[in-house]
Amino acid sequence: MALPAKAESNAGHEPSLAYLPFLVDLSHLETGLVKHQSIHEMNQRELQHYEIESRKIEEEIEQARNDIESLKGALEIAQIQRQNKLEYDDVARHINRLPSRAASEKNAESLGAEIQALREELRSLDSEYHLRRKQLLTIVTAVHEMQDSIAERRDAAEAAKVASAGNISQLLNSTPPSLPMQPTEEEEEGVVVEDGMEES
Repeated sequence: MALPAKAESNAGHEPSLAYLPFLVDLSHLETGLVKHQSIHEMNQRELQHYEIESRKIEEEIEQARNDIESLKGALEIAQIQRQNKLEYDDVARHINRLPSRAASEKNAESLGAEIQALREELRSLDSEYHLRRKQLLTIVTAVHEMQDSIAERRDAAEAAKVASAGNISQLLNSTPPSLPMQPTEEEEEGVVVEDGMEES
């Protein structure tokens, strides 16, 4: 902030010195306000960033839920197919009871391999279902933590804004600085010489 130009006469110079502390305080206040505005803008950008990330995580949660529902449906279908396969194997064993031993053994081996494959597929689907469930719980926890962090930052920003407003009000309501004492002749001569050096 620019200070008023110095007057040549001693009478015009005294008010300038009297208001110099006030102008310095006013300059500090302006600097504080600029700093507070910068912090506020930075907090706003961070809040926008966290909101974007929160929406992205919510979309991922929704996608994970859809995947889990699909896996549950596939698991149910696999269980039904397995049950049907077991029933079919039981019927097949009764039908093939009379054929030759070699054909029966070959058929039994084939059915056993198919049953084993179905069991492996069922275990795989079950493992994937539990994995997706754990991932969903992790994402939900992360969303809650992020929401808590956003709320804390918003509360801190509001508290800082209230504290800054209180400091500004206290500074504006403070008593103006008193005028300095009448300078002596030696001080006046020193000021005149100093003014002459500055004007040169």
